[in-house]
Amino acid sequence: MEELIKASKKIQIIQDQIYARQSLWKDLKQKLKDNLQQLGEQTGLEFDILITDHIEHWESVSFKLKDQHFSYYVKGTKRQAIIKHGGYLVYGLMPSGFIKVGMVFPKIDDIKEKEISFKEFELMKDLRKIDQSVIENHMTRFLKEVISWELGEGADIKERIGFKISK
Repeated sequence: MEELIKASKKIQIIQDQIYARQSLWKDLKQKLKDNLQQLGEQTGLEFDILITDHIEHWESVSFKLKDQHFSYYVKGTKRQAIIKHGGYLVYGLMPSGFIKVGMVFPKIDDIKEKEISFKEFELMKDLRKIDQSVIENHMTRFLKEVISWELGEGADIKERIGFKISK
């Protein structure tokens, strides 16, 4: 019985911590949006700030580079635009109340398979540590990854750049 009581107390502590982190998210979400907006404007890049909040406690704030329509090709009898979807820097609230920070690589229509290529930067367990300098560091890392993707650098570039590779 003693172990049962210890385990139930530990569960209660964990649930209280999750609730506290989820409560911090409400303020952090606006702070992330404002900081990403400001940093984006300073870069001069075309971008959008996306808020995904249709599922409570499973939300995200993202900095998304604008999509580019860069050519057309004829496939069968249809003429279609090729669209390169810009990459995303993502701050995602997990049900645990932690924030997963990472990126989604750019994707080129009809060249890349449908799966999303996500690279995790870090799992933030202390939401109070997310300040402007941390966000700026994440933004810098994101832009460097996109530069590498655009230039075709890196060992796994064929996967990240979006080519369908038969194995």
